[in-house]
Amino acid sequence: MLCIDHEGGHGGASRSLYFLVRAMNREDVAVDIYCRRKGPLMDNYDLLGVPVTEAGWLPLWRAQPTFRETVAQFLRVIPAAWKARDELRALSRRVREEFDVVHVNYESLLPVALWLKLTTKKPQIHHCRARIRRTPWGRVHVKVASMIADKLIFITENERDHFCSLGGRSGAVIYNPAPEAEGASEGRVSLPHDGRLKVMSLSNYSHDRGVDRVVEVAKSLKDSGRHDILFIMVGDMHLHLADPGCLGELARKGGELSDYANAEGVSDMFLFLGHVAEPEPLICQTDLVVKLSRFDEPWGRDVIEAMSFGAPVLATGTWQGFVEHDRNGLLFSDFRPDDVASALAHLADDRSLVRKMGERARQHIKRQCDPEVQAEKLVVEWQSVFAVH
Repeated sequence: MLCIDHEGGHGGASRSLYFLVRAMNREDVAVDIYCRRKGPLMDNYDLLGVPVTEAGWLPLWRAQPTFRETVAQFLRVIPAAWKARDELRALSRRVREEFDVVHVNYESLLPVALWLKLTTKKPQIHHCRARIRRTPWGRVHVKVASMIADKLIFITENERDHFCSLGGRSGAVIYNPAPEAEGASEGRVSLPHDGRLKVMSLSNYSHDRGVDRVVEVAKSLKDSGRHDILFIMVGDMHLHLADPGCLGELARKGGELSDYANAEGVSDMFLFLGHVAEPEPLICQTDLVVKLSRFDEPWGRDVIEAMSFGAPVLATGTWQGFVEHDRNGLLFSDFRPDDVASALAHLADDRSLVRKMGERARQHIKRQCDPEVQAEKLVVEWQSVFAVH
């Protein structure tokens, strides 16, 4: 098996692949990893005895929000692929000679998948982890992926249904695995012990993910006189040039989300930690995790990891496969800063409720996302596509 990953641990897709490989019985399957971006999980693979190769030359492309952005990325991928032509040929030779199946771990690796399909004919499994934009180019992306992949795997029923609605094929659903809780209490960073309710965001910044909404909630809390809540922001918080309004203006000055918090007068309610290779110890120190996406997405790596370590999740969305409203977390079908702020204030006043929700979250995600069960499902898919080919 060759698994091609776009990162080495800087995002949820990479971490999910690592937990799957770690949990599987590798006597049944031999796995090699190619990582486009060097990251902390490469050392972890070495410790597992899983061969891992850094491959920064792998070209990336996926449908973007606008036609202009999509074409611009397409124009970048052509010279990138030409520049990496020797490495791509070497990869094809290695796939033909050494591997039975190729696992493509992220949507943006579509150019690599197409190249390997044309030059090796080896079967492929595509792991669909994000929802492609509902645009003409998005439909092209879905159609091409459906033609290339011998099998498709989706992280929830939501990605599967969305993919099919764009004209794509259906496939198996394998939930992302929850990490084991053992040893997670040891960490290099300690959060302040000042009595404030500690609310964490685990997503790298993007406008779609709604990470900036945390600042709006903080402002609402401050306006209502609440200063007993601390927001811990984990991940890359660089703003994007395409962001609307003052976020885009700050981005053009090289700003980050911390600059936005400062501009709104709530910087004292935030702790920005940047990228953290192993966030588990931090999750164990927090009370609650928030995911305020602008899409209906109350799931993903951050949600699963939070719940697995006993942190309830407050999220926007309606799907209750992981977060069950008022039982193991809170769901808001529509985002209103004052409503979210009011809910956080209530939890700050009732810490026993937070602990009860957290324990229910831990038990629920343990049942839904057991790593050995999910890894076994993945190996079955690998073996089935090899048997048919």
